[in-house]
Amino acid sequence: MPIFNSSPYAQQHDQRPGHATRSYTTNKCRKCKDRTETLAHILGQCMYTKTERIRRHNEIRDFISKKLATNPQYQVIEETSIETPSGTLKPDLVVIHRERVHVIDITVRHENIGYLRRVITAK
Repeated sequence: MPIFNSSPYAQQHDQRPGHATRSYTTNKCRKCKDRTETLAHILGQCMYTKTERIRRHNEIRDFISKKLATNPQYQVIEETSIETPSGTLKPDLVVIHRERVHVIDITVRHENIGYLRRVITAK
């Protein structure tokens, strides 16, 4: 069963055959009722979709990790803790290749203007 059936921005009324017409009187999220219901909110912020966001994130991390692990030149370490002067960091992947260390931190975000800058700041 889908978490959200339709968006108030896509249709003002549910006019599918066999469904009662539904008018929207608010643009607040139907699930959390906290923020404006937008695609960005549903995919990236709503607490009711957090489990699915984490699942998507982990699938991407696992895909990258498995692909890299098939090459014996790469050593892949998943979700290790790294102590720094500013606190503990926990990147998704640390990849060692030819005496170089690559830190990979995956993020799943809705794409809109300025999203990469916000991701860099948040991470």
